[in-house]
Amino acid sequence: MAAVYSNELRKLAKAMNQRMLELEKRGMNSPAYQSIQARLAAMGRPKNKKGVYRFSETGKFKNKNEMTQYKAMLERFKAQETSKISGYKQYRKSVLEGLQERYDYEAMGLSDDDVLAFWEAMPDNERDRIYGSDETFIIVAAYTRNVKAGKIRNDNALSMKELVERINSSKSLTQALDKLGIDMRQYMDFKQGVINNLGGF
Repeated sequence: MAAVYSNELRKLAKAMNQRMLELEKRGMNSPAYQSIQARLAAMGRPKNKKGVYRFSETGKFKNKNEMTQYKAMLERFKAQETSKISGYKQYRKSVLEGLQERYDYEAMGLSDDDVLAFWEAMPDNERDRIYGSDETFIIVAAYTRNVKAGKIRNDNALSMKELVERINSSKSLTQALDKLGIDMRQYMDFKQGVINNLGGF
């Protein structure tokens, strides 16, 4: 099949690349941004000089099928609220308000950025259970507190994604704490302090 060209998609790709750039400039690693970066990587797109992925702006495709798939991906990204700065700000506000309503996370030693990184690291199918399982959130707080207190060196500290993966892959609280190097007695003292501070769950 003959190659095809679309000036419309060339312009759309350029606009969506600019949208990604604006998010990057502000350090906004939004769900839409993370998703499209993963999809572009899966397509085999090369990284640019800054180490991130971009849509091709040539407007040229091997065939109509490839063009249709590319168009769908561009339009999906464009339609996602968190692909825009304003949409990501609203998303951030909603997540933080929801978790702050449940937890006094600042009193637990977590910043807004810590909490947002935690939420975004959680698999979609796990997020709904956070409100019914406080343990995960408290383990994250305990680990983060240890890092900030210097008990775990920053260069050895797990990323929030790695932290969440270790917790979710554990079969018990004891196993989760062991994977993270958290002493059970210290954890239980920390947890009781959280419960007392919140007046119980």
